Amino acid sequence: MTGGFRSYRSVALGVGWRTAHNALTTPNLVIPSLAFPLFFFVAFAGGLSQLSHLPGFNFAPGYTAFQFVFVMLQSAAFGGVFTVFGLYALAALVNTATVLWAAGIAMRFRTIQAGPAMQMPVFLALFFAPVYVPLALLSGWIHTIAQGNPVTYFLESGRGFISADPVHVGLAFSLAVLIAAGFSLWAFRGLRKAEAAGG
Repeated sequence: MTGGFRSYRSVALGVGWRTAHNALTTPNLVIPSLAFPLFFFVAFAGGLSQLSHLPGFNFAPGYTAFQFVFVMLQSAAFGGVFTVFGLYALAALVNTATVLWAAGIAMRFRTIQAGPAMQMPVFLALFFAPVYVPLALLSGWIHTIAQGNPVTYFLESGRGFISADPVHVGLAFSLAVLIAAGFSLWAFRGLRKAEAAGG
């Protein structure tokens, strides 16, 4: 077990160093992870701001702040950093979970072409959540899915931090820790498969 942990740690450090090196020497690899969240923030916070006038949309800080939490979590899922302590902690857990998910995929496929398999489930989890309006304003099948989606509670907790009215904090952090723990096992087993395959 100790040898496995050392191997896992050395691989993680090697991947981390290579990622940092690539980010510094090849900025076009980093730009999409920064540009997409900013694009969504500008497009949706501006273009959909009238949704804040819907009956039942009761978020006092406004639509820009409402959208910021989605952009924050999207950035966390692809490597971003934030400014409020509660959001930092939640973002760090989301980031850890998504890194472990991606590591598990990378160890199993060991090819750059596995990128979509890493990103698509993350996009689906983010977009099947109350991104544009509060959960109470969703209806039908999307409301049912959103209720069971952990990202819903990350968003609501993050919005609670911004509005100084924390909600679902314990649930959001518990879910984030459980997901990160599950993906840690997923990543470790992926490492074992890569070692067995001589990768």
